[in-house]
Amino acid sequence: MRVSFLVTIIACLSFFIIAGCTSDNASLSVQTVPSQNAKLVKSAGSQVVHADLHSDALDREMGLSIYVPPGYDPDDAERKYPVLYLLYGYGGDRDAWFNYLRIHEVADRLIEQNKIEPLIIVCPNYGNSFGVNTKPGEGVDPGGVDEGNYGDYLARDVVSYVDKHYNTRTDRESRFVGGASMGGYAALVLGFTQDLFGKIGAHSAALWTYTSTDQFISQRDWLYPNEELRMARDPFKLAETIGLGDVQVYLDAGTGDGLAEKDHSLYKLLEAKGVDVQWVPNPGGHDSSYWTGQLENYLLFYAGIPAGGAAPSETPHRELWKFQTGDRITSSPLLAAGKVYFGSDDHNLYAVDIDSGKQEWSFAADSPIRSNPKLDGESIIFQSHSGTVYRLDADTGKPQWSVPASKPIVGGEQDEWDYYDSSASIDEDALYVGSANAELLALNADTGERLWEYQANAPVKSSPVHDEASVYFGDWDGYIYALDKSNGKLRWSFRADPYDRHKAIQSTPVLHDGVLYVGSRNFKLYAIDSDSGKTLWEQAAPAWVASPIYQDHDEDDTLYVGNSNGYFVAAVDPKTGMEKWRFETSSNVLAAPAYENGQLVFGSGYAYSNGGKDEHLYVVDARTGQLAWQIDTDKIQTTPVVADGVIYYTSFDGGLHAVRSGS
Repeated sequence: MRVSFLVTIIACLSFFIIAGCTSDNASLSVQTVPSQNAKLVKSAGSQVVHADLHSDALDREMGLSIYVPPGYDPDDAERKYPVLYLLYGYGGDRDAWFNYLRIHEVADRLIEQNKIEPLIIVCPNYGNSFGVNTKPGEGVDPGGVDEGNYGDYLARDVVSYVDKHYNTRTDRESRFVGGASMGGYAALVLGFTQDLFGKIGAHSAALWTYTSTDQFISQRDWLYPNEELRMARDPFKLAETIGLGDVQVYLDAGTGDGLAEKDHSLYKLLEAKGVDVQWVPNPGGHDSSYWTGQLENYLLFYAGIPAGGAAPSETPHRELWKFQTGDRITSSPLLAAGKVYFGSDDHNLYAVDIDSGKQEWSFAADSPIRSNPKLDGESIIFQSHSGTVYRLDADTGKPQWSVPASKPIVGGEQDEWDYYDSSASIDEDALYVGSANAELLALNADTGERLWEYQANAPVKSSPVHDEASVYFGDWDGYIYALDKSNGKLRWSFRADPYDRHKAIQSTPVLHDGVLYVGSRNFKLYAIDSDSGKTLWEQAAPAWVASPIYQDHDEDDTLYVGNSNGYFVAAVDPKTGMEKWRFETSSNVLAAPAYENGQLVFGSGYAYSNGGKDEHLYVVDARTGQLAWQIDTDKIQTTPVVADGVIYYTSFDGGLHAVRSGS
């Protein structure tokens, strides 16, 4: 019985899932450094070393794994480094962050890209102790835990050892503590009780709220056997009673993690207490694939260099006008015949004069409008959130026809980040549009008559594209489809892999010279042969990949694509998938950029409701990725449109903005 119970704990609380540890994760090659001689040799590259120390708190030898960055010189006492103390989850050891998550490789890359400051990373062994001081008999031992003065060991012995043997900055602002699962709990307790750390990261932290959803109750009751010890060890109680000052706290968890609710509760408490805290949920569970996908975000929190590296020049812009609607906007604007057309969550489609910013007309749909309006001759076509497709006279806004969804849309938004509905792709006589009821519809563009429909595997939020023979689109289950556009018959389908992290294809593909380029929420960008459906290449990214655009540049064609939690827009070689350059942003980039006169124009918009990020409209040189200028905005989840030196963009403030560009 005890063995079964421990297996359950390890499977759910451990830092990595045993089944996920394949031969792809090669064992780490480390240099062993004895405690009496912790000196390193100078190296151009980074090193991960093993060191042993005698712990006075535990009265025995303990081990550390220590990452030192490229260029670290032990004899250069003038150069000091910030230090990140990282704690593993239940069942892990000092090499878990390196062997299974490969954080040293991510750190090397980010340092080379000048995204983070070079830092030392220390991963100590601390058993299954939860990082606190415990004594035998204080609580009922659930089995599998380690008792002793582990809190003193981590706060005193480990920190003093590292500061003595390495070139560290010893101020609080340059010392950070973080951990995952059990390690996230330990990081919170250490960070809250010891005035040593300027930043605390709790990644999928094991927490308890004494509600029916608590997990691992025997561990909880061992840690909190009485009210006095709970007051000393419970992050919730500590947050209520201890002044945390100017410490920064980063909390995150996978949206499929049973601990996410607890972690979010702590976020709300810290926020109410005025703590500088951020809550960053992401698709995923309580496993190594989730943490691997978040490593860049973690390191950027601990040691990130501000985006752009240097302050941009004075902004050469002027806002000409703003048109206000009644709700947020996730519909990209369309410019035609002297008007800007766009939808709003207030259920209206608007036509606004491009010169004056005055409303020409509005049309009330049956629900919010999150698709992008499309021009068909002298008509505007769009889809409402409830799945009704409308065709309006572009000049007057008078309805010409409407086609409701074939069956009711059930469930509403697929998740918190479901901002878009499928927009129409218009052919000579037909239009193609996806539906949240998992259909791809072909309608007669003039009459609205249904020509055919195809039942996909999941809701279709991706906007389709078409060529002479086929129509292409993605669904919420990670499938990409090619249909014969004359009859809706399936030509081929392709499923993005891996599709267990978060599988949705929400982006709009781009089609060029027989190649389909598709961004996915599974952290990949794909190039697919449009005739056969075979993958030509795939490129991994740190987070969700947005809708790409393709630009011909003589012999230097380029894809431009944004990334959600990676906080960047990249220029990508369409032949190989390799990055040419990357421009760092302040927040998520979920929509495609606009291209005009050699420049990219795009916005950022933090994907989560609690905000806390600085949002901007950016203008960037498309060849070099250098910032031309930026302005402060509300969240932008849409693609701007540019004409005659004026940028038109929509945002979460419910406004359509017209900005005169100086470049």
